[in-house]
Amino acid sequence: MLRRSAALVLAATVIVGLIILAGLISSRATLAFNLHNLIPCQIVLEPLLGYP
Repeated sequence: MLRRSAALVLAATVIVGLIILAGLISSRATLAFNLHNLIPCQIVLEPLLGYP
């Protein structure tokens, strides 16, 4: 049982890591768009990222 839950945690970590990696690899505009949607402080982030 413990081994199974450890495997599930590892799988979830790998999936999340791949999603983050894909976000970093993708274009800057897409990354800025994702940050714009996820993080509420757009007023601070938009000038830093050059988001229109």
